[in-house]
Amino acid sequence: MKLLTFPIKLVFRLLLLPIRILFAATGLTFRAGFKAGTLPVKGGIAAGRALGFKALVLFAAGVALGVVVGRRLGAFGVELAESGYPGSGSDGPAVAVASTTEDTLAVVDTPDGPKVELVEDTIEVVESADGEVVTETISVTELDADEVEAILEAEALAEAEEEMADEVEAEIDEALGFTPGELGVDSDEDA
Repeated sequence: MKLLTFPIKLVFRLLLLPIRILFAATGLTFRAGFKAGTLPVKGGIAAGRALGFKALVLFAAGVALGVVVGRRLGAFGVELAESGYPGSGSDGPAVAVASTTEDTLAVVDTPDGPKVELVEDTIEVVESADGEVVTETISVTELDADEVEAILEAEALAEAEEEMADEVEAEIDEALGFTPGELGVDSDEDA
């Protein structure tokens, strides 16, 4: 069995050679990089000598004071933010985001005869530290004839009031010279 050998070292050098030539041609050598790296240190020493010892000590004291004051102000800001928005902290109580209730009347056939039920469907979305929780509660209430009649009369009254308001608005529009339907209110004359 004959092993195949591949000259990995030679391929690596061939790939690296153009990069080395490029760096050498532009003057980017290790020595140039070292000199460029020491420039900030040399500049800092020159600036320190020009400013003096007193100015450097005052600058260092100002930085230290800024760190101490900044941390205290930051802690106060976090405390204020957590107290201002309920549930913003990880251990805060849950906050109800949305709650909707929909009422419907349903006629159910039973062996005793048809019965009317009021179905209340409540959906509540609650945000907690663990995430979002959606709960749905359905309650069914059996109604007698008087309660059904009262609900239907209330719905009919609300519908009649809405229709009357639409008619009054259409009459006002006609008196002002607007064409029917221009403001989203249609009159009976269009039909």
